[in-house]
Amino acid sequence: MHAKKVGDQYLKKAIHEFDAAIHLNPENANAYYEMGLSYYIWGQTERSIKDFNVAIRLNPKYTEAYFVRGIVYCELNQVKRGIQDYDEAIRLNPKDAAVYFYRGNAYCDLVQFRRGIQDYDEAIRLKPESAGVYTTRGNIYHLIGQYELSIKDFTEVIRLKPEDYGAYSTRGKAYCKLGQVKRGIQDYDEAIRLNPKFAKAYRKRGTANVSLDNKAEAIIDFKKFINLTDDRWAKLEVRLIIKELSK
Repeated sequence: MHAKKVGDQYLKKAIHEFDAAIHLNPENANAYYEMGLSYYIWGQTERSIKDFNVAIRLNPKYTEAYFVRGIVYCELNQVKRGIQDYDEAIRLNPKDAAVYFYRGNAYCDLVQFRRGIQDYDEAIRLKPESAGVYTTRGNIYHLIGQYELSIKDFTEVIRLKPEDYGAYSTRGKAYCKLGQVKRGIQDYDEAIRLNPKFAKAYRKRGTANVSLDNKAEAIIDFKKFINLTDDRWAKLEVRLIIKELSK
């Protein structure tokens, strides 16, 4: 609570300073942008849009203002308007990988996965070491059932971030979807080695062991999952599975 109070005070001070700068120079597009950014960080999204609007009116080539206003529109579930802003930001600066990534997210929010993936492709082309983009694209591939491509992306994530236990877990699930259960279990093993408190990996490994008829190992994993998770309904589901396996 104290940290939030200090943060609010800092933002109020920043907004006051930007407001003073605007009074001195009403044509100061950067001051409007910075004030809009401060309001956005503060959580006053509607007000932030007003300031970004003025910044863009004063400087129609203000790439960052289009980009951040696009983010705000998407957070307000006005995704199509957000995409329009991303389009303009890309037109002004076609080499900004971050804008392609955010526009890809927006297209995926609209269930336009092909267009979203195209933007992720471009973001990766511009910035090949972007583990976060590989992760997002890998998750989308997994969602639409393209498990081989998901595995390829998460393999790249693991190369870039060998300690990413979530990447091992998701790649393990993709292997299991392809019927390569033993390879999936190997990935779950590594996820658990990297983070022994990662509850989901125990449940996934337990499910994989059930498919191999390794009931004893599955029960051990499911019990570990129950001890680690705070999800009451998931605990109940797994207890029912253990009951069936114990018959």
